[in-house]
Amino acid sequence: MGLQSTIQNLVGTAFTAIGDLQQLHDYIHEGQEPDYDPTSGDITSDVATVTLQVRAVVLSAEATVDKLPTSLAEVFRPGDQLALIPGVDMTISPTTGDKLVKDDDTWLVKGFVLDPAGGLWQVLMTRVGGGADGVLVFHE
Repeated sequence: MGLQSTIQNLVGTAFTAIGDLQQLHDYIHEGQEPDYDPTSGDITSDVATVTLQVRAVVLSAEATVDKLPTSLAEVFRPGDQLALIPGVDMTISPTTGDKLVKDDDTWLVKGFVLDPAGGLWQVLMTRVGGGADGVLVFHE
């Protein structure tokens, strides 16, 4: 097992150890999948949806603003939240504009960073409105 795999597994173990501080969320990734028609030569796009169960700890970004990576600190605003997601749980890459719906509030993804070992995603979000509990919608 390489160092990267070891770190990813340790982050997963840490999330298991923190118990109730983490919550399971349904992540829905909606992306455009290109489809080539050899007869006409046309390329069309179909929307593909992937749903993942991932663990996340959501924190007030204000409490951690001095520890945020530069790319997240640059887009931080008061009231933002930071979702910490184990890299082993996230088999797709987030994009800005994705949505997390938690406790009837919709959170818009403003930025994200994956640590160099692929162990932990930091996803910065801002509140935009109401919705269903625990769903993050990813868009490509």
